[in-house]
Amino acid sequence: MLPSGSAMTWYGALASAVLLLAAGQCRKTGTPPSGESGTQVCVWEPSRILLPPPNRSCPVPIDDVTAEQGESRSSPWSYPPFCVEWEPQDSQLQHAGSIDEGEEEEDQHRSPDAVKYCVYTSTPFRCGHGISLITTPELAASASLGLDDVAVPAATRDHPTSSCSPYYRAFPNSTATPPGSRTQPAFEVTELPGRGLGSVARRRIRKWETVVAGYPAILAQMDFMDVLSPEQIREVMARAVGQLPLEQQQEVFALDRSTGGGMIQDILQTNIFGVTVEGVLHMALVPEASAKGEPRLQAQVGGWFPRRFRSAANRYMGSTFWRYDPHTLTMEIVAMRDINRGEEITFSYAPLGLVYEARKSTLREWGFDCKCPLCSSSRRDLAASDRRRLRVDDLHDALLRGSSLTGRQIEALAEELVRLVEEEAMWPKLAVYYEVIARAYLDAAAALAEKDPGDGGRRRRELLEAAERHVELCEGTWKQYAGGFEHENVEGVAKLWKDLNEAKETAASS
Repeated sequence: MLPSGSAMTWYGALASAVLLLAAGQCRKTGTPPSGESGTQVCVWEPSRILLPPPNRSCPVPIDDVTAEQGESRSSPWSYPPFCVEWEPQDSQLQHAGSIDEGEEEEDQHRSPDAVKYCVYTSTPFRCGHGISLITTPELAASASLGLDDVAVPAATRDHPTSSCSPYYRAFPNSTATPPGSRTQPAFEVTELPGRGLGSVARRRIRKWETVVAGYPAILAQMDFMDVLSPEQIREVMARAVGQLPLEQQQEVFALDRSTGGGMIQDILQTNIFGVTVEGVLHMALVPEASAKGEPRLQAQVGGWFPRRFRSAANRYMGSTFWRYDPHTLTMEIVAMRDINRGEEITFSYAPLGLVYEARKSTLREWGFDCKCPLCSSSRRDLAASDRRRLRVDDLHDALLRGSSLTGRQIEALAEELVRLVEEEAMWPKLAVYYEVIARAYLDAAAALAEKDPGDGGRRRRELLEAAERHVELCEGTWKQYAGGFEHENVEGVAKLWKDLNEAKETAASS
């Protein structure tokens, strides 16, 4: 989830948290002939894919105007799109001076630079869970590819916390299965002495096991609150929530609030996760992974993690991480390490890698202080942790200057970087750091070739071999922490493989 603040602040935090390097999903390769409503073919471009690609197509974007041309044009949405327009101020001034007297009145007031933000709702989504999007027609068309419940892997779709699971509605007081059974959630919400409600493991949870599988109820383009008028914001948010199934509306209204202002806007800003649609930053409100404002609602409408005790910043208590699959619109909270029976389950609100004061400042935007062992430890231990984290930043910056480094220097920097990341339990960030290390080796190899074109063949091969090892580690880490083969940085990893292969070809021919 993200704190309140500007979109740029959110984006910076998310980027540092590793999980928001964007990948394109759907590329239009042609427009249907005039009069045909069909679909457009999409290019399948994941890097080094090991499974047959699914059959993908791009639905034609629709808005409030095109939807009126025929009821079928609103499919797969349950309601016709509701749209508002935003026009950049400069475009308004330019357009005002270029209106032709012959134009129809409606067209006279529409600038070619105007952007439509529309509400799209699918009530059958994920077995009646429901979802509403606030986004542009083009991005809604791309996101609609993930609406089909069949797109979700069976293990995720049938997870006890998934809205498609027969056990979902019975949580957390189900007696239909014996304690410890994997057909019920692996945790329960219970009172913790002196701390209030917490989520505690019912059984041993293994590393990489999915603890929660949930889906967005609201998926909204990150910048819509910055550009639309207050009246437009209230209108689209009320429409987005009001068109959801009644039970999902109750879940949304039960969520915690912290920022003040309008109720829905407060709920959204308090509980959102940052995700991407076609590389564009969106807010995802996932009730299954959000916090309820009143304890009595915990058993009725989900809310797996009580808000005040979910945050953990240290290497011992941060036991889970979240990942989002943009193709299936699925959010998973996954065990980052083995979690023992009776242990509280936590994940960090703050981006990975922040020092103590920065973490404290970030968490206070939600109105609480972290009480994990690290944040509650002595000044000496906090200072030691801060030094490690600052050193990680220095090592990252040093590796960006790979062209001026030797192979041994890169190796030493990389070994220290990985060791410190592991000591601070910032494992997801290795996805980014492995790429930085790989590119440092590539840059060093290129610098060696330029400096000594006729010699250094063995040293170049060693550098490229080291680069390849770290490209493989980079790709593997992205798959582990960001959702398998279709993770959010598919294009970035593909570019890394491409650059590596080109460097190897150049070295072989020289």
